[in-house]
Amino acid sequence: MRAPFLLAVSLAAGQALAQTPDAFTNVSAGPAGASLNDAVIDSAVGPDGSIFVAGWFTEAGGQPAGGVARWDGAAWRAVGGGLSGDQPYALALARGLNGDVYVGGEFSAAGGVSASRIARWDGSSWHPLGSGMDGQVRALTVGPDGTVFASGNFQTAGGMAVSGMARWNGVVWSALPQPPQGGTHAISVGPNGEIFALGYEFGPSAALPQVFRFDGVGWESLGTWASSATLSALTIGPDGMVYVGGLFADAAGVPARNLARWDGASWHPLASGADGRVHALALTPDGRVYIGGRFTTAGGIASPFITLYNPVEPVASAPQYAGGTIHLRPAAPNPNRGAARVAFSLAEAGWARVTVVDVLGREVAVLHAGATEAGAHETVTAGLPAGTYLVVLDAGGQRLTQPMTVVR
Repeated sequence: MRAPFLLAVSLAAGQALAQTPDAFTNVSAGPAGASLNDAVIDSAVGPDGSIFVAGWFTEAGGQPAGGVARWDGAAWRAVGGGLSGDQPYALALARGLNGDVYVGGEFSAAGGVSASRIARWDGSSWHPLGSGMDGQVRALTVGPDGTVFASGNFQTAGGMAVSGMARWNGVVWSALPQPPQGGTHAISVGPNGEIFALGYEFGPSAALPQVFRFDGVGWESLGTWASSATLSALTIGPDGMVYVGGLFADAAGVPARNLARWDGASWHPLASGADGRVHALALTPDGRVYIGGRFTTAGGIASPFITLYNPVEPVASAPQYAGGTIHLRPAAPNPNRGAARVAFSLAEAGWARVTVVDVLGREVAVLHAGATEAGAHETVTAGLPAGTYLVVLDAGGQRLTQPMTVVR
């Protein structure tokens, strides 16, 4: 399949989530009734469960916000003075591994600190990321090693020539190989390394919106949507559930109003959806979904620009196996180039063995073997040749496996 025209990219991000009642909740207004005064374009959940939002708004909770705000569970708060510049706005948010928040968009300063279209909030002050970009930043994510990935309508990052995609290692910017054809709206990174993208497949008479999955070799479509559909928001749960928002009446032929989910086999509506375009989706640690966009009601409840959705079942809970006594996470990244992290956990102390086997069932690596304490553990693969493998955890009389692909 030829490479799609990408609108948004996501790599699955994992969180353990809890079961909650099926309901939409209006979180647009604070205690005094003051709300955001314009659309939410992106969102991210902070380490304390608070929600950060970015967008076209200039006020939050009745206070000047400059395109960035935080909901602490009771009220909206401005974030360090917000963004400034010639008609400034924010389009992208991402949370770092240490809880810092990265913001991208169209602005020249954040909290009075010079920052060209991208900045970092450390909880008390703003910081630039080098000299920033020469054009609009439309998407951000943070990888498992802390690398910041950015995409948008820019040709330089930190003074280096790039083509709309770049990465920041904490010190300098560098170009990303084979960038997508066009800017992205959303990016997120997670444990299994798969890349999901919102884009187009160009047909003989129309560009058809699609959700794509990259397997390390090529792009696979998760169904073709109507040419009238607009796909804007994307997030992935650790169980592989894909959540998409935008402006559409059906999801690849399945009736769904502006919100849908993919369970690995088919598309489904997300409750009764929203009455306007959805721009942002963010999962919380307890299983709820913050949904932002240009709508006034969601699930029949008035909640302008942002709502909180509680699903009947966990949105993306970690898998439970054989009484929940052992757990094996997917290798990260996956696919990889021979080196990956493998995380596992035991409910009780005991003997455990983690190995890698090839497609013929031959054991090619022993990653861990011996007495193991209860709790979470991590090991690594290294030096594996290209191929398809299974990572195997044997513990407590149980066996769990996860597929892994190595590419070169």
